Amino acid sequence: MVDVDDHNNLREALDLAVRNDIKVAVSNPCFESWMYWHYADHTSFITTRQIQKKLKFLVRGYDKELPLDFPYCEFDAARRRALTACRDAASPCAVGDNPASTAWLVVESIKCAGR
Repeated sequence: MVDVDDHNNLREALDLAVRNDIKVAVSNPCFESWMYWHYADHTSFITTRQIQKKLKFLVRGYDKELPLDFPYCEFDAARRRALTACRDAASPCAVGDNPASTAWLVVESIKCAGR
């Protein structure tokens, strides 16, 4: 799982992952995009700083970590919001437009592994 942030060689790294059959979940601009979709809709361009500010407003004590009371049960809503925000959100290794995240693919993989 990677963030887009300011990586200069992200595209090359993702191409290498595809060539080696390695699936990578990508969040654009950052993992916090995925976190935020557990709380609310958001479909327009946003910076990392802006989304962190939104999370600080929504989540008491937020400091770049999942809070103890993180709403994991909102996974389905977060996945729906991610898919709505970005057409490429169902493709592993797709960067997608900002905002985008394929973090939900990781969660689904973990859920399937536990069956």
